[in-house]
Amino acid sequence: MSDEGVAIKRPEGGIVEHLCEHPGCTKWGSFGYAHGRAAPHWYCFEHQIEWPPAKKS
Repeated sequence: MSDEGVAIKRPEGGIVEHLCEHPGCTKWGSFGYAHGRAAPHWYCFEHQIEWPPAKKS
């Protein structure tokens, strides 16, 4: 059985640039944080956040 007629072509892979999401920062966001299946938020080394978030007592 062939899947040639029903196969879905995936988009080409490539470089994805993530810039720091801190306001005013334009550095490379090498630290990505996401909760569950949410879209990740990206931060540079200088602005990285504490992960996992500290539990408030």
